[in-house]
Amino acid sequence: MARIEDYYFNTDPPNDWLPAITRAQQLFLTPTDNATTPGFTLEFGPTEYSFSDTIQLVRSMHLVGAAGKIYSTLFKFPPSAGGIVCSFRHTFLAAAVPTINQTIIALVPPQAGPPIAVGDILEVGGAGGENMKVTQVLGGNQFKVVRYYHQTTPHVVPAYPGGMIVQLSGFRADCSIIERITLVGGGVKPASPGTPPPPPIYHGITMNVKVSLRDLAISSFWGDGIHIESLLSAPNAINWEVSNVQINFCQGDGLSVAGGAAGWGHADLLVCQSNNDYAIRDYSLGLGNAYVSCVAEGTKGFTNAGSPPPASVFINCDDETKEGSKIMAPAMVINGSITNVTNVAPNSFGPPTVSGGAAALGSNDDGAVFSSGVSAQSLVNPISTTRGRQVVVHLGNPAGELGAMGMTVLEGYIDAIGNFLSPPTVPEKPTTPTKVGTYDWLYGQGFPGWWGLHWGITPNSPLRISTQEATVSTLGPLSNDSQIWCQMGIFLGSNQTHIDAVDATELSRPGKPGLKAGDIAFNTNPQKVGDHVGWVWVVPPASAGMWMPFGKIDPPPP
Repeated sequence: MARIEDYYFNTDPPNDWLPAITRAQQLFLTPTDNATTPGFTLEFGPTEYSFSDTIQLVRSMHLVGAAGKIYSTLFKFPPSAGGIVCSFRHTFLAAAVPTINQTIIALVPPQAGPPIAVGDILEVGGAGGENMKVTQVLGGNQFKVVRYYHQTTPHVVPAYPGGMIVQLSGFRADCSIIERITLVGGGVKPASPGTPPPPPIYHGITMNVKVSLRDLAISSFWGDGIHIESLLSAPNAINWEVSNVQINFCQGDGLSVAGGAAGWGHADLLVCQSNNDYAIRDYSLGLGNAYVSCVAEGTKGFTNAGSPPPASVFINCDDETKEGSKIMAPAMVINGSITNVTNVAPNSFGPPTVSGGAAALGSNDDGAVFSSGVSAQSLVNPISTTRGRQVVVHLGNPAGELGAMGMTVLEGYIDAIGNFLSPPTVPEKPTTPTKVGTYDWLYGQGFPGWWGLHWGITPNSPLRISTQEATVSTLGPLSNDSQIWCQMGIFLGSNQTHIDAVDATELSRPGKPGLKAGDIAFNTNPQKVGDHVGWVWVVPPASAGMWMPFGKIDPPPP
């Protein structure tokens, strides 16, 4: 196994191990094949190593310390440097290259790492493409190159369009492993008099590619402890790993994840304490990641409030921060103490509440408990050759009302096999089904103490059931619960005769006409003998119909 001491020269600057680790990546060769440069393990002893600048990993490496994450191998960095950068160094052709005779090319400046220099090998179109060796830097992002360096020139030379990717050979740190090391930055970089401090760009570990971080301690960087960001299709940071890592006193986030190619990774046993911003910030643009048994202490907890929020999962995570977490749907919180922004303790009868509307899953004596709701849906039922309907039933109410259950009907355009359309499709056929309507079973909506069935969030309900908290008009509390109230009236029989008691009195007919002959509206305020029980809708021949009193109230028997 290679040791860093094997690559330290007496001519190196005193107590600076950056030349040694750079030299190791340049010189290590396969023992049986001196023409290849594979990834390899580089071992560090139980001592302190100082670096004058950021370590750039340009090969797939295994950096390993002597023992656990603290009290053994220590990397120290100055205030104006990050810790370790794991990147895929690449650029793009700024202009087309049409012929083999063209030996001067224009490039976009690299997105990571130092500028392109003489001796760099450019792989046009990525690995397996044409190799160009830089022989002269001409300025203005133009370079003189040797075409097909150490390659056979093909009979038909491809023409390269502007914008084609160009990667620098040897600059691929993906699939590296870094473990059993403590990384300490230089803390807050002192500002010059009259100038603001620099932006937080000096991260402890920067990952633009997939890397595994294990058993590390990271502290005092002027940026994020770990910064994972990738927008490329390949190579990318998908399936990154962070395990048993502790991050303290960094000026940015503890762990920051960003970009459309930084998802489906996971962090477990990550402890973030006393960092300046969020413990974990996941802006991985929809892909989502998994966080298991992670701990946040300090200013802010966990967030996924990007655009769009990623579908991340936080399992058994602990938030003990001052400002709490902000986790947005479609993320999930499972069996953790992640609390809302007001830092309210979790309710002992269910899971914690989470600012932002994510689904939180906990448990109690009754079993599993969700903070928002659980949904189930039917198959799409075609109602024509182009449209269909679906029923969605949910338990709980994610809209925030005191809801127990709801039923929603959706309608939308369908495909040839009866499913709702999925993008891409034509503009006149939107892919999102519209909501026909929802019945929700809500508590206290409009009338305290009553459960009610509501079509939409309205004060009226066709059916209510009382509790011991319910009252009736001005009479006060009910003498018992489990009373039924049909606030909007009821239909009876196969002819659907309608009966209600809404606004009719002895001197005032019902305000609305009946729906059909035989409908009844009860008198809501009978006062004396001779008044009537109510009104009945009669429809004489050639008449639109009228309300007539019925049920005259007789005096009591002698």
